[in-house]
Amino acid sequence: MKKEIKLIVSDLDGTLIDGKLQATKQDLETLEVLKKRGIPVVAATGIEVTSLAD
Repeated sequence: MKKEIKLIVSDLDGTLIDGKLQATKQDLETLEVLKKRGIPVVAATGIEVTSLAD
């Protein structure tokens, strides 16, 4: 039985972004595919929100 993906939750620091707070081209392309498929992506992080605003 194939299950439908309804939501993706991912850590940011060290997973989707590196030490310079940058995502790889491959990760950005994957996020775009998920967006086109209507699959929401939620970020989970211990980074302070003010650090992400830059």
